[in-house]
Amino acid sequence: MIDALGGTTERFYYNSFSYVEFRFGVEEPVATFFLETPKQLLKRNTKGYFDYHFIHGMNVFTEKTAVHLLSPKNNAVLFDSKIGLFEKLYTQVQTKQIDAYTNSTLDTVFEASVLAPIIPNNYKLIGYKMKEVSFFDTHRFIKESRILSLCPLVVDKENPTDTIELFWLYYPSIRELLATIKTSSPNNPHIQHIDDLFFFQDFDAQLFSEISYSGQKTTPSKIRAKETERFKLDWLQLEHDCWQYFAWPSDDY
Repeated sequence: MIDALGGTTERFYYNSFSYVEFRFGVEEPVATFFLETPKQLLKRNTKGYFDYHFIHGMNVFTEKTAVHLLSPKNNAVLFDSKIGLFEKLYTQVQTKQIDAYTNSTLDTVFEASVLAPIIPNNYKLIGYKMKEVSFFDTHRFIKESRILSLCPLVVDKENPTDTIELFWLYYPSIRELLATIKTSSPNNPHIQHIDDLFFFQDFDAQLFSEISYSGQKTTPSKIRAKETERFKLDWLQLEHDCWQYFAWPSDDY
């Protein structure tokens, strides 16, 4: 990243939350050490997954809430019948170990008895909707995304033209279960199970809608790929701007 004086800053990440940062001055041929984390130490809890870093409200500079779509394309592990993610989630809903909700706001609990007759005979899993909040943390100088809720998407086998939101799950309530579903990833040696995959954002998702105080803006399917890229680039630019504003030393001091 280039600063106002023509210098550059580069980051080298150990993982999504830890990095070393170097600053190259305009007249300095060798990089000078500038900033290093981890301010967040990655440590698994007794249930096997990484706890979220505690965030002070005063350290949240900006945040956005969005709903994304996860499809079988490029997310094979989430739909692998041998892993059985959906089946395990559905079983816990049916046995009332976790609550299912009728919508993404999680304000109304879905009666498990209503779901009993529809799976697996009549419906087929085709994807997931994922609601998450993204924000910039001025303490760690990083942008982070946290999943709020997850929803299996199904179609009626006899009439597959209509996509149905089966139920919504509060994501923190299913993390313990996800930590028991083992998997791995060539992209990240930290990933040992499905919760790790979500924690490190090691999936491919497309933007479905953006949520603001004025309402929810749905992305038309024809431009979903383009809008997904725009959403990612907007956040990348915002994160870079925040590095400069919050992390770089001021000439006034």
